[in-house]
Order: sequence, then C-alpha cells, then structure tokens
Amino acid sequence: MDNGRKESELWQANEILASILANMSDAVIVAGRDEKFLVFNRAAQRMFGADIAQITLTEWSDRPCLYLPDKVTPFSRDELPLARALRGEKTNNVEIFVRPGDVPTGLWTRVNARPLSDADGKLLGGMMVCRDISEIKQEEFFRTGQSRVLEMIAADKPLGEVLTNLVFLMEGQAEGLRCSILLLSRDGKHVRHGAAPNLPEVYVKAVDGAPIGPHNGSCGTAMYTRRPVVVTDVMTDPLWANYRKLARISGLNACWSTPILSPQGEVLGSFAMYRQERRGPVAEENRLTEIATHIAGIAIERQRQQEILREREARISLAAESADVAFWILYPEQNSAWMSEKGRLMYGFDSNLPLTCESILSRIHPDERAKVKETYDCSCALHGTFESEHRLLLPYGKIRWVIMRGRCLKDEHGNLLEIIGVTLDVSAQKQADLQLQLQREEMAHRNRVSLMGEMTASFAHELNQPLTAIANNASAARRFLERGNIEPVLLQQLLQDMVADSHRAGEVIRGIRSLVRKDTSVRNLLNLNSVITDTVRLVSSDLLNRESVVTTQLDPQLPQVNAALVQMQQVLLNLIINGLDAVAGLPPSERRIVISTRSDKTDVVEVSVRDFGEGLPKDRPEKVFDHFYSTKQQGMGMGLTIVRSIVEAHGGTITAENAPDRGARIVIRLPAAREQALTKVAA
Repeated sequence: MDNGRKESELWQANEILASILANMSDAVIVAGRDEKFLVFNRAAQRMFGADIAQITLTEWSDRPCLYLPDKVTPFSRDELPLARALRGEKTNNVEIFVRPGDVPTGLWTRVNARPLSDADGKLLGGMMVCRDISEIKQEEFFRTGQSRVLEMIAADKPLGEVLTNLVFLMEGQAEGLRCSILLLSRDGKHVRHGAAPNLPEVYVKAVDGAPIGPHNGSCGTAMYTRRPVVVTDVMTDPLWANYRKLARISGLNACWSTPILSPQGEVLGSFAMYRQERRGPVAEENRLTEIATHIAGIAIERQRQQEILREREARISLAAESADVAFWILYPEQNSAWMSEKGRLMYGFDSNLPLTCESILSRIHPDERAKVKETYDCSCALHGTFESEHRLLLPYGKIRWVIMRGRCLKDEHGNLLEIIGVTLDVSAQKQADLQLQLQREEMAHRNRVSLMGEMTASFAHELNQPLTAIANNASAARRFLERGNIEPVLLQQLLQDMVADSHRAGEVIRGIRSLVRKDTSVRNLLNLNSVITDTVRLVSSDLLNRESVVTTQLDPQLPQVNAALVQMQQVLLNLIINGLDAVAGLPPSERRIVISTRSDKTDVVEVSVRDFGEGLPKDRPEKVFDHFYSTKQQGMGMGLTIVRSIVEAHGGTITAENAPDRGARIVIRLPAAREQALTKVAA
C-alpha cells in the first residue's frame, strides 16, 4: 500500500516537473556524462530546433548554429556552457547568438549552466538554462544605432548621410518596412528629397519638388495639416489620387506619415513608413515613428542653424571686406572662435586653421597681452563692451597696430552666449602719427635753435661772467705767488671761487647743449617753480639788454609734474621772449612780465605768463596758436604752435586771453604727478 502510494506520488511529481518544463519560457537542457540530452524542453526545441534533442552535445557543436556575440565566429565545443558544466564548471550570463535553420534572422540567448552531482558529490551530468533575449538585444542595438546617428549630427555630418542612416536604422526594426524622410522647402510650399534608400528611384524623383496640400499624398498632407496622416490603402484613398499609379509601380499599398516639427512648432519635413500589405501602423511602429521624427527634427534643425550661421558669416565677411575691418565672434563656453577672411589675414591665421579664444589672444604682443586679457575678462564678467588699442605680433615678426572693439551677447537668463567684435588695422595711422611726431620734434628743435640765436647775448653774458671771474681769480693768485707773500687761506679761497665759477660755466654749457639736443622726450618728476627760476636766470642778460623785468609769483605748495625738462624750458622761453617782444614798444618802466603758478584741490598745475603789451586779437585770441600766424614782421608763426603741441603731448591744455586792463595772458594747465595729486586731495 505504501509502495503504491509512493509510486503514485513520484509519478505525480514527475508529471508536475514535466508540465513545468513544458510551460517554461526559458530553455532547459540537461545532458548526462555521455553528452546525450536527458531533458530538452519545448522552449529549447523552439530556440534550437526539435531535432537537436536526438543528437549529442559534440554533434550539436559541429553544426554552424551557435555563435559568439560577433555573430560570425562559431562557439567551440569546449567553451559551450553545457560542455563546461559537464566538466564541473559553473557559467553565468553567457550570450550566444543562435541561427537555427528555421529562424533565418537568428535569436539571442543568455545562458547559465551548472554541473549536476549526486549526494556524494559525484558528477552525473550538466544543465543549462537559456533565456531568449532577442528583444532586449534588438532594443540595445536600436539604442546604439540612435546614439550613432546622434553622434553624426554632433559631428556635423552631411544631412543626407545622417537621414539615410536614420532610415536604415528604422527599417531594420521590422521585416518588410520601408521608410522615407522628406524636407519642407524654404518657401514652405514644396517638398524636397531627404532620404529614401529603399524606395525606387522613379518614386523619389517624382515626389521631389511636389507641392504640399490637403490632398497631396500622405507626406504632403501631413506637412500641410501639421498632423499625422494614415492611409491603409493607397489604391482607394483620395489623398493618393495623383500618386496611385506611382505607388502601384513602386509596390506600395499603405503609407502613414508624421510631420517633423522644430521645438518652436515649425514644420521641417515628414517621416513616412510604407508597407506592401494594406494596414495601419501597430504600436511598435508608432513608437519608431515618434523616435524617428524626434531625431530627424534635431538633424534638420541643426542643419538649418548651420545654414543660417554660414549665411550670417558670409554677410559679415562681405561687410568686413567692404569696410576693411576684421569681424570675429568668440564662444567662451566652447572655447572656439570665428573670424572673417579679412581678420585671418590681419592676424596671420591660415584660412583652414580652427580658432580658439587662446589662439586669438596669442597674437597680441606679449608686452600688452596681460592688460588686454584683463580688459576682456572684466567685460565678460560684466557682460558689457570693451575697447583696446594694442599691437599684434605676427608669426613672421611683423608688428601691427590695431583697435579692437567687442560686445557681449547674452540670453534671456543673462548667460553669456558669445562676444562679437571688430578689429581695425591702424598701423598706417600709427606710422603717420609717428612721422608727424618726428616732424614736430624737428620743428621744436629748430625752434630751440632759433631761440638760441635770439638769446646769444644772454648766453654769452651768462657764460662770460664765470669765465671772467675765473680769469680774474687766476691772475690774482699768480700775482700773490710772484710776490711770494700769499697767505694759504687766501689762496684756498681763490681756488674755491674758481671751482664754483667753473661749475657755473659748466651748467650754462649743459643748458645750451640740452636746448639744442634733439632727443628731449625723457620725462621725469619736475618742480615747475624750479624750472621757471632756472629759465628766468637764463634770460637775465636779455632782460637787462631789453630793459625789462620778469617777476614771479610761485605757489610754494605746487605739486610736481611728470614732464620733459628741456621741453618745459622751451615752452617757457617761447612765452617769455614773446612777452618781451610784446612790451618792447613800451617805456622801460612798463616793460613787465609776470609768471605765476598755482594749484587747487584738483590734480591740475597751472602756469600763467602775463605781459602788459597791446594784447591779442579781440575777435579770436586763440588764433595765436594757429600755424603760421604771427604778429611779428619777422616771425614764422610756429612758436606758439609748437608750444601747444608740447603741452598737449604732456596731457595738458593751453589757452590765450586778454587781461582785464591790458596785455595778454597765456595759461598752461598740466596734470600733476598722480601720487602727489592724491596726497593733495587727501590733505
């Protein structure tokens, strides 16, 4: 009784196990040590073929149906998971591509295998469980294909190539599926061919350039209505009335099309699926359509933006060539840049060289690069504008002076998008300015030489005095020596006087040399009170000869200025001699010139030279600074012009006015040295 019950229970358990194996979706295969299959369930027969159950593992491995993931290389018998299980090894998640005879497209399986042993651990055989992962792998390959198409878009591959790969990807997801992508032309009224690699050429040519409208096939209607259009039978649907013959020739019986829209809702084109059977789309095909239109929209929109950018660059280049300036755009986030052809020539870049923000910065002269970079960074931080005048150092050593102007552009959220700007080549202007400066310096030098001629008597007197004193002291010393009774203290005094007079003569000679020397542009901190005192001393003999007087009213707190000594002396000499000429016709008692200095709480130092002559032209006193204007019969009219150029070169101003009672006043204003100006303001 117990044996019968046990046999019944065992039979029932075997039936349950057989039912489980038969209904499992995973393939279960068990082999004994002799490699004969003991279990080969229905799922295994469906995956690998029913006839495999009648052969051995070795015979199965000899058949070309089990492949490595490359789908080309056959699995070797020793590496098969079941063979390894028969050797006592465990394997997990081994992927095998299976191509049985009745499944030409093949399928993918993921295999786990285990050895089978008795209670004593003796190896009895092996078992492997195989799961069909074809759908998972297909989705994996599909996503990989999408990534590949997106990478092509990012790499700016030609639009036709991108769309063709996208169509191939979609067609590969279903048997017998053909697809096409059409583009909407710029006029918004006609379609253009995008991609249709598996449609007949006659069909592609006929559709290219066709109008869109409410009855213009699936694609033309979808673009016109901006909604998906499904035609399950093109031979009867009125939308295909004008294309029915073409569809029959091409073997097309069903077509559904979806418009491709930009993020702004603008129609860019359409994506269509074609079938030989008369039906509508299934859920999977709708999913593929949604993915295809999204990716196609990205590709078409990017290509349109690239076209807009190229057209913009072409217009900018044309404007740049017409205006003879360089246009450029910096993209800080991408560290890239664009520059017009004129700009590439100006900066010395090859026409095909990719540009970055750093490469443009590297062309700036090393001595000025840091300052320009600071200006640029400050502008980017503030999202404002900037301007810089600097030098470019080109690869072949040429120096080019330029003015760079730029403006930062930002989006609605305040994020910096790009910096656009222009660069003007001002090298010719700089060269002209240099030549003009040289001419001014030459004129100033001639003016100083002319002044020397007018002051010959004064200089001779200044030089004659110390020389005469030296001669007199030397004669006195010789007489004392001849007498033999000179006192050492007296001799020492005579020698000291001779040394002092020689120094005085040397100073006069150095002053003369500095006035006639051409190179006078070196600037130092000067006290204009001292310069005025020394200059008045230089003309002291002229004052005696002209029976004139120069008085000074000097501000003892006058700040220093940063100026060239000789040029300041030249300015004062011109003004003093002009003043002496202006009072020459007056009685000696009225021949006066007053030189005064003062400063206020600002950073300006003021020097005025006032005479008591006839004054300046009443209609326009400033005309005395005009070129070749002179009130003297023998004057060239360049003295005050040169004075003005010197003052302005020092960042100052000069004005002329008539004094309230009589005479003229020339007022010079120069910037005080910065450190002293700050100190004065603080005080």
